Amino acid sequence: MKRRIATISSMWLVLITLTMLNMGGTCPGVDPIFRGGGNTGGGNSGGGNSGSGMPSDDFWTTPEGSTTDYSFANTPIPAGFFGTGSDAFAGTVNLMGSALDSDNLGPADTIIRRLEDKCPTDVGDSVTVDVEIVALSLVSVEPITVTFDDGQTLEFDVQVCLSNLPQQTGTMTITLDEADCGTFDTMISVTPKFTFINSLTRAGQFVDCGEADQFCDPLELTGTDNGWALIDGPGGYKSSDNGIVSIPAGMSFDSNCDGQMDGMTMAQSTCFQPGVACKNGGFECTFNDEAEGRLDGDGGGQHQSFLNSDEDRDSDGWPNDCDNCPDMASPDQTDSDEDGLGDICDNCVDDENADQADADGDEVGDVCDNCPDDANADQADADGNGVGDVCEGTVDPWVAALGTYSLEGTCTESAVMVTLAMVNDSLVLQGFPENEDISLDCNDAIATGSNVTAFGNIGHDVTITIQSDGTSTFDLLQPDTQGSCSSTLIKQ
Repeated sequence: MKRRIATISSMWLVLITLTMLNMGGTCPGVDPIFRGGGNTGGGNSGGGNSGSGMPSDDFWTTPEGSTTDYSFANTPIPAGFFGTGSDAFAGTVNLMGSALDSDNLGPADTIIRRLEDKCPTDVGDSVTVDVEIVALSLVSVEPITVTFDDGQTLEFDVQVCLSNLPQQTGTMTITLDEADCGTFDTMISVTPKFTFINSLTRAGQFVDCGEADQFCDPLELTGTDNGWALIDGPGGYKSSDNGIVSIPAGMSFDSNCDGQMDGMTMAQSTCFQPGVACKNGGFECTFNDEAEGRLDGDGGGQHQSFLNSDEDRDSDGWPNDCDNCPDMASPDQTDSDEDGLGDICDNCVDDENADQADADGDEVGDVCDNCPDDANADQADADGNGVGDVCEGTVDPWVAALGTYSLEGTCTESAVMVTLAMVNDSLVLQGFPENEDISLDCNDAIATGSNVTAFGNIGHDVTITIQSDGTSTFDLLQPDTQGSCSSTLIKQ
């Protein structure tokens, strides 16, 4: 029986050059400084190219916090697949990267192999090489729930790896856009294998999309405008100068998650350093904001690539050179004002201020500080005029008292909500029963009004007093009868 399994809506991958453990030196026999040279034949445009000409591996990891959504809505797993009486499954499973079972490959969950290490060396030229995915390891963020016709439910963890059968080759086109840097586009077919593991028994069953009786379309992994730098180009870029340590050839890994170390790493490139861009005469990490990497024909997503190094002060998975908050963990790298500084360490999150100037040292940047010359970390602004209280002088206590209150006491039969508000520059009390707005005259911490209706009688005088402890009282007096009442204003 043939059945189609899974449609993938999006996948976020981060291209990394993985670091080896730095024990005071490099691995024996491994030169961490890539050298140019090798082939010098023509590229696609007839210009020169460099590289070893041998197969070369690039290592990828899924960024922390991002997931790949696999939907079975259009191709449900059939009834009975999970056991007698199991219903068809048409839900979505959220997956995240899981480090490959490997020797010292760090957090890599995907390996892409370029079958020929070759780079253009003339600006404007391109070369196209064959590529193949040689390892993949994703796992479900949480189990999927399968229902049975008798009302029973079972949970299954999901693992997505490569088919046990050979993968198809794709292509990578590498373009040199300026003397030292360029972009590359990829199109790679991925034939996956889905393994479903019973959460209780840990027994597993799988669907291998490469097998004839389990037919499902290959998943197309595409990416555009990913950045790369020419190693040892005119600008002298060297991976080792940026803290990159190469993964040596000959490291074993499990290519299809079957528990067998059946793959072996190839040497990394002598000319091609992904995750790097040229800027202002130097080199920097690139986040490939315009790259659309997806594992289906309809959905979206991004390949975000960055230069990985052996220096990550805050241990958030983003190396210092690429981290928008290198000293404060920021796994999602959120930067609301796009000033190059992550929100978690930006002293003006919503206002661009790359210089982070803070004249008064209150940890609020000058560009968004309502008192830039007077420390006021709380940014208190009682009258809401955009000027902080600390640098505006004495604040009128009645401006600070504006707001809604619960009036509780003998002046009403039950608690009511009243509001102190400014109307046409005058203080008024709104919401007191039997009255429209009650105009008040202010004198320091006492406000008074007259002709207030209470208990069905007009002519009461009202006094609102701000006490020394910040609380407020509300008092009514009927001058004719000397009747009085008192309530408390409780700020809401």
